[in-house]
Amino acid sequence: MKKSRFLVFISIAILLISCNLYKINDSELKENYPLPITEEYSKVKSWLRFDKPEFGKLYDYYLKEPKVVQNIPCIGRFTVDSSGELYGFVLSEDYLFHGNMIPKGSRYEGRVHNNKRNGYMIFLSKDSEIQGLMVRSKGTALEDYKLDFYNNNMLRGFKLVSDTEIDGVPCKGGKKDYVILYPDGKLGECTLSKDFVSNDEAFLADSRIMVSKEGKVYKKDSSPFKIDFYMHIDD
Repeated sequence: MKKSRFLVFISIAILLISCNLYKINDSELKENYPLPITEEYSKVKSWLRFDKPEFGKLYDYYLKEPKVVQNIPCIGRFTVDSSGELYGFVLSEDYLFHGNMIPKGSRYEGRVHNNKRNGYMIFLSKDSEIQGLMVRSKGTALEDYKLDFYNNNMLRGFKLVSDTEIDGVPCKGGKKDYVILYPDGKLGECTLSKDFVSNDEAFLADSRIMVSKEGKVYKKDSSPFKIDFYMHIDD
């Protein structure tokens, strides 16, 4: 009798667990994903950015095979926002993106500012020429080597492969020195690769300089203005 009651208890417990699992799976299936779920994806999930949950949900789709998504050749995981617009992806092949040839294996990620999309980042898979400049790709685990772009698809921030003159200013390349441009492509900030003279004022090599929109050069620590890079001067 005791054994029979035990078996009945176990059966009921299994049934309750099954019902709960069904409810969870059913609730997941009822979520409205921006793109239709098909057999092309091995997994689909939604998530919130921990630093900007107010932006809303993002949706990951895991491709079984490379696929063109919104005219972009993607491989592996790609991400869309709640409107269905691509937010992140990895290129499955070389791709001409807004006039720049981006090598396959490069990763794109959207930027968010003031609760809206604002520019994007690209992590290059190899050094590449972007908007006429040879820019750096891979870095160490602690090195920031992404390319930042404005909403108008112009370069915002990057590292040069080697010393390069930009708007007549000798800018330093390599893994340590970040270059910042204005939305129109003019130089905003860099580290000098050699001594430089501007308007009869001398600036030593390795000095960090800032350039006003009018072309006036200042030492960064004495500049009367700031390039509000991280707060998106293209807003």
